Amino acid sequence: MNTLETIRKTLGVFKIIAKVAYILCIVGAVTFGTGALIAVSQNNGGHVFSIFGEPIEIFPDGTNLAQKFVELLSISLTLAAQAILLVFTHAYLKAEQTDGTPFTESGANKLKTLGIRFIYIPLIATAISEIIATIQGVENIGIIDDFSSVITGIVLLLVSLVFRYGAEIERDKRAKNTPDNPQ
Repeated sequence: MNTLETIRKTLGVFKIIAKVAYILCIVGAVTFGTGALIAVSQNNGGHVFSIFGEPIEIFPDGTNLAQKFVELLSISLTLAAQAILLVFTHAYLKAEQTDGTPFTESGANKLKTLGIRFIYIPLIATAISEIIATIQGVENIGIIDDFSSVITGIVLLLVSLVFRYGAEIERDKRAKNTPDNPQ
């Protein structure tokens, strides 16, 4: 098995993993978002669930519901941002599998765009979380300290340069082997 075939198979595995991961992120975002809605409802005197007419308290007495709302909403926004990134990643991997090689100009451009998205999408989610925490007058849970997606974005940008270089080598190789220029 040659290296390009190994890359193709690896991209196929990563495509499946990305699809499963974005589905899990969507489920998690909805779950934590629901928890955030329950917290804000309970904080404002409402009850979401009841059995036989008796309200069920989801959060125990003494819980800072505004803080809990911000925490759950921050997690939900982070998972939503990750789901968006995974959808873009899945689309990129699918396109690369169709092309048969990552060493194309379009593939390098798509990877560069993906790297940029890995930098700004989580930052937007974090900024929204911080704004909501400020409005609620509570502290956020510190998701702002997680810069792993920024590092991933930088790595993707660097890999896109390598793929672009590979595309240039392929293009030059094809140009040398044209009927006008036999080697």
